[in-house]
Amino acid sequence: MNKEESEVKIDKELPDSWWYRVYAAVAVTTVIVIALLWAFSQYFSS
Repeated sequence: MNKEESEVKIDKELPDSWWYRVYAAVAVTTVIVIALLWAFSQYFSS
């Protein structure tokens, strides 16, 4: 098995549960960033 075949095999073996954790982390990070931006704008709006 050459290097290219092994890289493709590794990519295909990632389980769906791993990707769901990635999607959840992105969603949570997005909500946190939006909340921090909102709080920052509220602090300096007066």
